[in-house]
Amino acid sequence: MHPAAIGDDGRLKSLRRIATAFIALLLSALPVSHAAPSAPASALAHTYYVDATVSDPAGTNPGTSQQPFGTIQKAADTAQPGDTILIRPGVYKEQVLLHHGGEPGRPITLQATVRHGVEITGRDSDWHWLMHSVGNPQHLESLVSRYVTLRGIVFSDVVGPLDWNEAVTMADGWRMEDCVVKGGPGYLSDGIRVRGDDCTILRTISEDNGMNGMAGDKNHNLRIQDCVLRRNNRLPEMPGGNCGACKFLYTTGLRVDGIVSYDNFGSGWWLDWDNVDYHITNSTFFGNHGGTYRYNHPDRKEFGEVQSADWSGVGIWSEGNPGPGLIANNTIYSNLACGIGVLESGFKAPITVRGNTIVDCGRCVELRAMLRGDHVLGQVDIEGNRFKAWRDDAVGTSLEDTIKTVRPATIGITINGNDYDSGRSEKFVSWYDKADDKRIATHSLLESQQDLGIEANGTLAHVPFPAQLIPVRATTLADWTDDRTRVDDVPRAPEDITIDGAISAAKARLGSNVVIPLFGRKAIMPGRPAVAEGYDLDARYVRMILSNASAAKAVATGIPQFATITPTYVMIRLTKVDPYDIEGTFVRIVKSPAILPG
Repeated sequence: MHPAAIGDDGRLKSLRRIATAFIALLLSALPVSHAAPSAPASALAHTYYVDATVSDPAGTNPGTSQQPFGTIQKAADTAQPGDTILIRPGVYKEQVLLHHGGEPGRPITLQATVRHGVEITGRDSDWHWLMHSVGNPQHLESLVSRYVTLRGIVFSDVVGPLDWNEAVTMADGWRMEDCVVKGGPGYLSDGIRVRGDDCTILRTISEDNGMNGMAGDKNHNLRIQDCVLRRNNRLPEMPGGNCGACKFLYTTGLRVDGIVSYDNFGSGWWLDWDNVDYHITNSTFFGNHGGTYRYNHPDRKEFGEVQSADWSGVGIWSEGNPGPGLIANNTIYSNLACGIGVLESGFKAPITVRGNTIVDCGRCVELRAMLRGDHVLGQVDIEGNRFKAWRDDAVGTSLEDTIKTVRPATIGITINGNDYDSGRSEKFVSWYDKADDKRIATHSLLESQQDLGIEANGTLAHVPFPAQLIPVRATTLADWTDDRTRVDDVPRAPEDITIDGAISAAKARLGSNVVIPLFGRKAIMPGRPAVAEGYDLDARYVRMILSNASAAKAVATGIPQFATITPTYVMIRLTKVDPYDIEGTFVRIVKSPAILPG
C-alpha cells in the first residue's frame, strides 16, 4: 500500500464537513439559477423545496421555501414535467421511486442546493437500490419515469441482499450531473446502471463500489463526460470476467470523453461485446491493477475460490466489438497490465487506436485473438501513438488462435507512425504466428520493420511525461482486509485538495484573486479570449479566461492536459461563483499554495 493512502478517516471527514459549511456560507449570498440547463423556461414550471430537518409526517406541507417537504419521495410524487426540486443539505435515508418523469426538453430536476451537500443513503438497511424508475429494470421498455435530471446529489451505501444491486438506475433521457455514487467493501452493488437511451452522465464520481462503478447494456446515444471512477470492484467480483471500473455491452453511439479512471481492481474502462460506433477520447487511465483474490460473490459456484488475474489491470479494454471504434488522445499510465487491449474486435469495421500516450504499463497495446465464433480479431489501426517505459513490450499479441501470419497487415492490422521511447524491456513488438508455430520478438524499430513489415514511419523519439508515476503492483490475498485500504495503489490525500476548499478557505468573493489546485486541464479552446478548463479530483471544473497569448502559453506549458496526483497551483481572479459554475481570469501559475488572495 502506498504510504500516502494511510490517513485519519475521521479527520478527513471532519475537513469535508468544514469545507461544505464554508462553501454553503460562501455561495448562499450569491445569485443561483435553478433552471435545468436542458429545459426551456415555462410559465407552468414549479419549484419545490425539500428539507431533511422538517417534520412533516402527514405530508401536508406544500413544498414551498417556507414550508418544504420533509422527504424527496413526496417531492418526486408531486413534481410534473419541467419542475425543479431543490433539496437542502442533509442526510436523507430513503429510497426514491419515481412513478413518473418529465418530457423531452422538460425534465423533472432534483438538485442539491449545495453541490455534494445532499446524501441519499442506504446505510444500516438492506436496500438494494436508492433511486430508480417504476418498472422492471430487466425490461427497459417498462421503465416509465423518463427525462429526469439529478444534480449535485451523493448516493451512498447500497448493501441489499439481491444477487446484483445498483444505487441509481437511469431510464431514457436521464441526466446525472455533479453527483457522487459510492459503496463500501463487500457490497454486492454497481454504482450507476444505465438502462435507457439518450442518457448523460456528467462530472459525476463513482467510487468504492463493491462491483462496477458504472454499467449498462443495449444503450443508444449514451454520453459520459468529465467523470471520475476510482477504487471500484471492492467485493471483488471477477476482474477478468465481470467487473472493474465499469462494463458496457451492446451499446450504439457511446461517447466517452474526459474521464479520469484510476485505482480500480480490474480495467479502467471496459467495452465488452457488441458495442458499435464508440469513442473513448481525451481521458486519463492510471493505477488500475489486478492480482490474486478470493471469489466473494455468495451466489456463484466459485464462491471462496482463490483466483488470480494480474492481466486484468488494464487501462482500456475493447472486447468482442465489431467496430467501428475510436480510442484517441488518451493518456494511460502506470497500469499493471496493458494500456489498451483490443480483444477479438474490429471484425466488421476498424478499431482505431490513435494519438494516445501510454507510459509505464506492462504492455502498451495488446492484440488478443481467441477463436470466439464470428467475434475475431479484425481490422485494427494503431497509428500516431506515443509509447514510453513499457515493462514487457510496446505492442504484443496473446491467445493467438486466429493469427496465422507473420505480417500483421495480412489480417488487417496496421502499426505505423508511432513514437517509441526507452522501454524498460528490451522487446519492442511480440508476435506469434500459430499456423507455423513461429514466435517473433523484435528488439529494435529496425527489426520490427524488417521482420513484421510494420512501422514504416515509426520513430525513436523522446516522449515527455510531466507526471508522477504510480508504483502499481499485483494484489495478494493478504491485501484483502475488511477496509480494503491495502488493495489501493494510488494515494487518497490529493482527493481532499479541492477547488471548492481553496475558495472557501480564502473566503474569496467575485473580483478577488484566489489560488486553486488543478490536477489537470482540458484542451485550450481558441478564441478572443481563449478559454481553458481545469479540474481537481473532486470532478469540479473551473473555466479560465486566458486574456492574452502569454496566459495561454503559461497554461499550455504549465498544466498537464491529463489527470495527475500532483496539483499545479494557479491564481485566478474570480468572475463567477455559484454552486455549479466557477469562472475566473487566469493570473499566473504559482509555486506555493501559501500565496494568499490579492
